[in-house]
Amino acid sequence: QDMAWDLRKLLRPDWHQSDLLGARSALVEGDAMFTHVSAVNRGNPSYLRLKDVHAMRQGVQNINATLVDRYPRFVLDQLTMPYVEGLAFARIIYAYDGWHGLNDVYNIPPMSTAEILLPERYRKQVHPVFLHYNLELPSPQTRRYTDVWGMMTPRHIFSASAAPEYEHASNLIGTIDHTTAG
Repeated sequence: QDMAWDLRKLLRPDWHQSDLLGARSALVEGDAMFTHVSAVNRGNPSYLRLKDVHAMRQGVQNINATLVDRYPRFVLDQLTMPYVEGLAFARIIYAYDGWHGLNDVYNIPPMSTAEILLPERYRKQVHPVFLHYNLELPSPQTRRYTDVWGMMTPRHIFSASAAPEYEHASNLIGTIDHTTAG
């Protein structure tokens, strides 16, 4: 990947925000995992079915559940998202556009995790809307943290808040997905 596309530039753009980096990390890691699946299946990635992606997602949640007493669930979910959701994204892009289509994503990389979670938005070039508020600061020395929360961060927060135990989260996935889909 790095020989064809400058991953340093891709993953460290001029402007920094978490959602952009999450989306681009998901592209890189998902493509790598999809390539691995293809190699394991003698060059045929179509062996990866949707139920396999769901099983992988559940397996990652099971592993994270064993670590949640040592690390915050939100952090675990954020760290594993690029692999599972990136793989799901790469699978959909490949299904419609083949390897050339997946490679083309590097030329116009996703701007938000919304495009990773809903690959049809990426394919239709429905880009996220960035909201900006001009806030008055009390003094020039006041430090202000700015960032962009895409679709993934609220999903992780709602999951961790509504169902602190992983085994209860599966009952709420549909509701959380619906709530954050816009």
